[in-house]
Amino acid sequence: MKNFLICCLCAAAVSVTKVISFGNVELLNADYIVVQCTFGYMEAINTQTLLEMVLAMFPFLLFQMFEGIEIYRHMCVGGMYYFYRCSNRKKWLFKETGVLAVKTAGFILIYYMAAVLTGMFFSRVEWSKAAVMLLAYCICMMALWLFLTTVVMNAIALFANSSVSFTVVAGVQLLFITLLSLFQEGRIFDIYTGTDAEKHIKLVKWNPMSHLVAAWHTGSGVMHLDILGNSNYGMSFYGTILAELLFAAFAVFVLFEAFDRMDLMGENRN
Repeated sequence: MKNFLICCLCAAAVSVTKVISFGNVELLNADYIVVQCTFGYMEAINTQTLLEMVLAMFPFLLFQMFEGIEIYRHMCVGGMYYFYRCSNRKKWLFKETGVLAVKTAGFILIYYMAAVLTGMFFSRVEWSKAAVMLLAYCICMMALWLFLTTVVMNAIALFANSSVSFTVVAGVQLLFITLLSLFQEGRIFDIYTGTDAEKHIKLVKWNPMSHLVAAWHTGSGVMHLDILGNSNYGMSFYGTILAELLFAAFAVFVLFEAFDRMDLMGENRN
């Protein structure tokens, strides 16, 4: 619980700092706060915006570092003897996964609520139905992504170790952010100039990390966001959340299978 509280305090500090950086603004739109806390508007892909995206990942990577090995750590603390002979191993794992889901949701809620409350403290925040829906979309989107990655980390840790699991998952995320640099002007998949620019914009959707940028999405009832100034290629909030939900369910299935395999390995050693 101590590590979880540290993660929450860090997330709150980052979101509060982001809102304070807006300066002395008399009126703030709630949707502006939400978008800025979800990797900003990213109006152009360049070295600066990609670096800002990497820096914005810090509180989430911190959460992954601590919670991504929590189930594995509990197994180590409990001792292998208990897990090889406990009659309710699946029940225990189901409970641990549920706790992880609750922690993930709580972490994301604190991250956004800290930003919103800070905005309300320093300025007058204007709400709309679209802003409320945008906030709901982003909370679901970010929580599912964080839950998915932490579950995958725990599954990897069962066969490797905690440092390997974090390095692999965090490294893959940072790699996908780095790959976005290929879409800069003058690069191999230039989305700003040339006859193939529109085709290249479509390729942005195949990068998982691009689905975490709220400003590149569209959604029913939400303010009209678009991808890099071209509204024809905006990603759907519905599509992103559904894909994350399916991958998260699959990750939980893999975790349970990894847990079973580890159990069989233990029984074979006996």
